[in-house]
Amino acid sequence: MPKQKLSCNVSHASEFLSEPWTMLLLREFMIFGGTRRFEQLHNALGISRNVLTKRLRRLLELGLIKKSPIFESSRRMEYKMRRKAWELSPVMLALHLWADRWSDDNHVTEIDFLDIFKNQSLAKAAVMSKEGNTLDPSEIKVIAKTENAKQYLEKYKTKPARPESKKEAA
Repeated sequence: MPKQKLSCNVSHASEFLSEPWTMLLLREFMIFGGTRRFEQLHNALGISRNVLTKRLRRLLELGLIKKSPIFESSRRMEYKMRRKAWELSPVMLALHLWADRWSDDNHVTEIDFLDIFKNQSLAKAAVMSKEGNTLDPSEIKVIAKTENAKQYLEKYKTKPARPESKKEAA
């Protein structure tokens, strides 16, 4: 573990996304249109009630989901994904597509995500420029926005290495 820490968005997001069950809870919401009830989540995941309660409370605190009565004046509640959580969809789909591509031959993919207009599987996930061009990893650079980041990048710098080119990766 480095003595100097780098505060970046990946470390910030992983703080809550890496909590056990969080990614699977978000997957459940995504698969079923963004709305789930406590019992549905409990039954689908086999998660203990106290852990499920804690994770849902954390997602509520982070503003990723909201809780509302199933119908007016109902005591039963449902949880709905907020826009903030829906915007994690590309990350979740990228993980799905990555695992589908790189898992061993014995791995069985039980679900797929389809383009509703063409009824086709999604293409691989890609990083896009603001103009909509697909970028290869070698076409992306990291810049320091703070003095701490500058020091971190300088301190842990190694010889320039480039990821595999598109041709080599295929």
